Amino acid sequence: MLNLWDTLIACAAMLGIIATALGTMLQIIEVPNAMRHIGLILGCALLLTILPPIIVRIWLEISIWQKLGILVLIGIAAAILANRKQH
Repeated sequence: MLNLWDTLIACAAMLGIIATALGTMLQIIEVPNAMRHIGLILGCALLLTILPPIIVRIWLEISIWQKLGILVLIGIAAAILANRKQH
């Protein structure tokens, strides 16, 4: 499963870098902005590759009550965000 995830992230990062290179060649994207985009793409790919195994390991080690608490906090945060968007 993790190898599939890594392959998917690498593929998405490669597509993003290719799109940025094409945009730079066609002068749609300026060179300083292209470097920023490539850095962002690689940073996101690195985070999406490193974080899931860490989160899964932590999730498997905590108790059911801690898991329920986390899910409740996520629900409260989602409700607050939904309420803010309505106003």
